[in-house]
Amino acid sequence: MSSQRLKQAYELIKANKKQDAVDILLPILKFDDKNADAWWLMANALEAPDEIREALENVLRSRPSHDKARQMLDNVNLRYPPPASRDEFAFEDDPFEVVDTPDDYQPRVYKKGVGAVPLGEDGKVVVTKSKGKTSPWVIILAIFGVFGLLGCLACVGLSAAGISIFNQAISDPTLQAVLQEMPEMLTTVAASSSDNQTLPDDLQMRGTIEPGQTVRGTVDTFDDDGWTFSGSEERQITIELTGGGGLDPQLYLYNSDRQLIAENDDIEFMDNTNSRIELALPYSGNYTIVVSAFGTGGDYELTVR
Repeated sequence: MSSQRLKQAYELIKANKKQDAVDILLPILKFDDKNADAWWLMANALEAPDEIREALENVLRSRPSHDKARQMLDNVNLRYPPPASRDEFAFEDDPFEVVDTPDDYQPRVYKKGVGAVPLGEDGKVVVTKSKGKTSPWVIILAIFGVFGLLGCLACVGLSAAGISIFNQAISDPTLQAVLQEMPEMLTTVAASSSDNQTLPDDLQMRGTIEPGQTVRGTVDTFDDDGWTFSGSEERQITIELTGGGGLDPQLYLYNSDRQLIAENDDIEFMDNTNSRIELALPYSGNYTIVVSAFGTGGDYELTVR
């Protein structure tokens, strides 16, 4: 049963539905926190470098011979160096020196996963208003709330009492803040819903590849490679992507409108991790091939014929 769920998580990661994969992997790791396969998939499902690093370290604790995890961890540490530990700090001054405390000093307490939290004079945590972005669901509820209120006012004929209630609601600081952020948040939500289908902006463009040509390159764990080619309508093409040195390559094809039209990860799941796309081109024009890595980067060979 666990292997089936791991396979399901793997497929979700390849489809860029990483949060769904995390939701599957968490119960597995809660039951067995030494499951190296689950930690490896978790490392590929997470986004934050510190969380990826922790997952990879857990892989290596359970399976020290996991070369892909070690290579990916080295890459993460090179790109995103881990924060210095307390032991690495040297005291430049006398650590026992008595320092006068400023009158406006606010004592802070640190909690795991929370960070620095100010304490009040009574020793209790002071709750401060978050400055983070408003959740899209709050925005949606606010929209329905406003229109619902307008509907109620219409029912009572916009009486003086109704207008007064409406003015009080509109002047509420929380609602005003939501309404101010609404255009930006709606744009963000709309963009995130289409990110998985459009050509990434941060590609490492490597040049052109002609049908009948083979090129070689090295793809990084965090940076995808892009190759362009021109093709005529209804031409049958095959794109082959072969990984070397432990690379599990992923292959994507985008049209000139930057829309994803084909993708492949494994030719045969777990048996052949190379990638292949076969299709008749929908129209004449330019196309972009994206070479990506599942986990650890490495060398690859790309052929179009």
